[in-house]
This record gives sequence, C-alpha cells and structure tokens, in this order.
Amino acid sequence: MIYNELQKMTVTLNSEQGLWNFIFSEFSTTPGFKLNLESGQFYVYQTIDELVCVLLDKGNNTEAELVDEKPFEDEEPLYFSGTGHRVSPVYRIWQVMHLLKKQLMTDNVYGVLLTDSSFIHDEDFHYTWDRLGISVKENLKSIPDSLPYNEINMDNELDVDNLPTPVDYGLEIEDIMFEKSLEEELLKDTEESEFESEDEDFDSKGEFTWKDLVEEGDHDFFEYVLDKKIPKPILGIKILKPLDNPEEELNRMVGLDDIKSRLKYLSYLVIYNKQAQKLGLKVNSPNLHSVFIGGPGTGKTTMAQIIGSYFKNIGLLSKGHTIVTNRGSYTGKLWGSEEENIRKILKLSQGGVLLIDEAYLLYNADEPRDPCNKILPLMLDLLTDERNRDIIVILCGYEKEMNFLLNSNPGIKGRFRNYFYFKDFSNDELSEIMYRRTADSGYKFSDNAWIKVLNITLIPQHN
Repeated sequence: MIYNELQKMTVTLNSEQGLWNFIFSEFSTTPGFKLNLESGQFYVYQTIDELVCVLLDKGNNTEAELVDEKPFEDEEPLYFSGTGHRVSPVYRIWQVMHLLKKQLMTDNVYGVLLTDSSFIHDEDFHYTWDRLGISVKENLKSIPDSLPYNEINMDNELDVDNLPTPVDYGLEIEDIMFEKSLEEELLKDTEESEFESEDEDFDSKGEFTWKDLVEEGDHDFFEYVLDKKIPKPILGIKILKPLDNPEEELNRMVGLDDIKSRLKYLSYLVIYNKQAQKLGLKVNSPNLHSVFIGGPGTGKTTMAQIIGSYFKNIGLLSKGHTIVTNRGSYTGKLWGSEEENIRKILKLSQGGVLLIDEAYLLYNADEPRDPCNKILPLMLDLLTDERNRDIIVILCGYEKEMNFLLNSNPGIKGRFRNYFYFKDFSNDELSEIMYRRTADSGYKFSDNAWIKVLNITLIPQHN
C-alpha cells in the first residue's frame, strides 16, 4: 500500500531526497489525476485497494505556524504565524478526501500533506491527523512544482462545489478528541489502579498487576476501539503475589499467637479432609471466608497474604494471590457499575484471597439509596455459584463497625464464620518489631540507643 509506505517515510526517513526519489519512482506509473482547486493542487492516486490524496504546500517557510485543527464558531480552522494566518491545509485535504469517499463510494481514502512550513505544537495533533487518515511531513526544503502520475480519465466529474463544511470537520475532530481522552483516561486508570491500604504491614515488592491474572482476549478486561485493544482495569485494587514460604513469614510475625494457632488448626483440617477424600470418606469442606477485626497496622494484609499462600501450598487454592480492595474498588467512577465491578473483582480473585478493607463502609443505614448497600448481598449471591469455590473472602475493619455490619444482614454472618481479632501491639511487641526491621535493613542499635528506645516504648500507651 502506497499510503503505508509514505506514512512510514514521513515518520522515520531523515533524507528528504530519499522521500522524493520514492514518490517520483512510485507515482510516475500509478494511475491518478490532478484536482485544481482554489485551495491548492491536489494529486489523487488510485491503486487496487486505496485512493491517496497528496497536497504540495509551498511558500510558507518564512515563519513557524501554530497549529489548530478545531473550527471556531463553525469557521474554517486556522494556522497562525507571527504576521498572519491561513486555513488549515489538513482541513483542505480532509475536504477532498471526503468528496472522494462520497462520490466514488469508498472508505479507503487517505491523505498526505507535504509542506515546507514548520509547525508549533504539532506533536499535539499527530494523534488527530492519524485518526483522520492524513500523514504530514513538514520542514521540507525542496518541494517540486508538480508530481508525476499516470493520467486516468474520470467517468464522472467530481462535484467540487459541494465540499464538506467546517461544521462537519468540527464534529469529526470532537469525536477524535473524545476518543483520545477516553484512551488516555483508561491508560491513566491502568497506571493508577492501586490504592494505599491503611494496613501497610506488608512487602510492596510482592505486588503484580491485574494483567497477570486475565487472558488476553477476556472482554471483561479489554475492549477494542478502532481495532486497538484498550485495557479496562479495575480501579482501586492492590494485587499481591503469593509468598514463597508463608509458614516462615507466619513464624516471623510478632505476637498474634491466637491467630497463628487458629490458622494452623484450619490448615490441619483442610489437610485431613483432603486425605479423607482420597480414602473415599464423606467430609464437609470447611468454610474459610473470614472476618478480620482490628485497627490499621496490626498485620491484617500480611496475614491475608499468608493465608492465600498457605492454602495454595496445601492444595486448597489454585493460585494463592491476594486482591486488596476497599469501597472505591466497587463503586468505580460510574453510578450503577457496582455489579460489573463485583463480578470482575471476583474473577480476578479466583484461586486466591479477596480482602475487603474497611468493609463496614459497604453498608450505609442512614442512606438506603447508597449504591454500596447492595454490594455485599450481590457478592453473597455470587459466592453461592460453584464457580466461585476457589476463593477466600476476608472482611476487615474496626470491631464496633464490623459488628454493626454483620448484624445488618444475617446472610453475612452465615457466610463468614471465622473471626480473627488483631489486637494492638504491646510495648514489648512494638520494640521487637522495631529491632527486627532495623536488623533487616542492616543496622544495629548501640546499647545506649536501645535503652533510649525502650524508655520511649515503655511510656504507657494511652499517653
């Protein structure tokens, strides 16, 4: 395709003479014709599968021009220089292209602008030009007076008096700019689709992205705009990889003895059930959906990551990763998108743990119309599906608020039967955590410094 070759050359070719050599060699045998309009001379070339409209734009190299493709008050779009202005040559090519599309009944029409002008802020418009199907090469020094073509006779005269208007052009430019802003927003959402959990007691190096958990063709997470694949991420989630040695990480955690014992009991129960099933015995699978009660910084996120990794290692979960979410993960940016977001988050969580931080914010008794009120009931319905067995859901929050949430819906209490209480760390435990983290970073307290630390941490906690 001639247009594809020209497009590549306008972007990558540094030698202007190489561009002209290609054009004269290729176009001299290509069927075409010339349109003489008030706005310039247009050369139209016809191949088997496309029409290419070329405009030679000469005599503008005295001053740089400021590009603007958006018509103002339905007037023609203008380029501005220090001493004047002129109508956009891209707009002129677009008019001829649309005339050809309409009268020759084909959509495969492309444009090429070859100009000696120098454009200011043209990088802002490369996307627009590309979407219009127009390739622009500026700063040319040796533009010829004419281009060769193998002349063909037009069966019908083109009605050059009925060129499309600036209004038509403005509508197309608006559509392109909207599409651009949508793509930029989606890409921005992809890069910023994480949030900082209140419970920061975990290793951030254990993160990876939602793309690691979905297939390339999954329409829940990708859409196609003009044949371009655009990601549709979930906002406000954090994804943690499974730990290589969760038992070692569990033993390293300071305090939490009751929780450690409870977790080991559940793991032994799972192992027993798996062995009993191998022997053909009937067993009841334990319900592992849980409630974590405690304040921030007490190890809830780390424990969720350990649970996912632990149960992967003993064969209960298939992947062992952890998805950390909060209220904003389910509401997203669009009103009424809660059900779609729940379904997508459950899909990402398959094979691992879904942690809902500050879960009590998903129920607002004072405002029945709050869309978040339906999130947990919807999730409970989805969890009854056999396809959602390979997942552990954990609700997190303060004790008083979580009790209010659990009492608001008997179904939640029935589904979440395991309660883990994360108490605030004692002074001794805080001292131990500080000592370990300092040692892990390659530092060591002097005896006098450590005594001062102990004096600080021994101050009564209410002070």
